[in-house]
Amino acid sequence: MKLAKKHWLALLAFIIVALYVSVKLAQYERKEARYQRKLKALSKAYKPGMKREDLENYFRSRNIHFSQMCCSGEKHHAMDDIVEVGREKAGLICEERYVYVAFQFAAVEPNDQWVADSDRLVGTTLYRSACQTLP
Repeated sequence: MKLAKKHWLALLAFIIVALYVSVKLAQYERKEARYQRKLKALSKAYKPGMKREDLENYFRSRNIHFSQMCCSGEKHHAMDDIVEVGREKAGLICEERYVYVAFQFAAVEPNDQWVADSDRLVGTTLYRSACQTLP
């Protein structure tokens, strides 16, 4: 009888763990789908070849906050423009990290500051930052 009780406890523990993992996976998939929708919506309006100046003017005209960083993907000798689309818990050590849509530019002319109005858009991607806050 004691053996059967241990089996039931093990089965119950397995079911609890399986439910927890299923819920977490479903949450992740919903969040990822939301990020993909935002990426698609933002990248639909902005085609490769577009000037940095035009994209940034569009952001400003619609009060879309953006910043710049290097290099969410391949290096093209130009900074990327990034728009925050979410924040997420990032494991046991990180409390939070940011999720961005990164607009990747290529330099058209040499530029010491890696930012010029003439830079051309070459792609968009989702970018997750490194750990922002520690417990």
